[in-house]
Amino acid sequence: EDGKTKALILNTPHNPTGKVFTYEELESIVELCIRNDVYIITDEIYEHMTYPDENENENNNNNNNSYREHILIPKAFPQAAALTLVCNSIGKSASATGWRLGWCLT
Repeated sequence: EDGKTKALILNTPHNPTGKVFTYEELESIVELCIRNDVYIITDEIYEHMTYPDENENENNNNNNNSYREHILIPKAFPQAAALTLVCNSIGKSASATGWRLGWCLT
């Protein structure tokens, strides 16, 4: 909270760890960014991929087919839309890894 931070780069799932942030974790990050007037730059390259919900699987002996949906910050937290830059690419989701075509929307 020193006022020096201007932006946070956020990617979920996190590369290289594979960490998928929960709604509650993202809510905390968004609240901190709003309170400190920090831009959120999101990496949405994996938005169309789903991942097993680890908490659900732990509670059901790993037999549950529950998947965690991707959370798009400006959609889930409209109060943060003005501070969010959404970056994406077709490289991964379209299996066009040789192509470097991307965009960033505010």
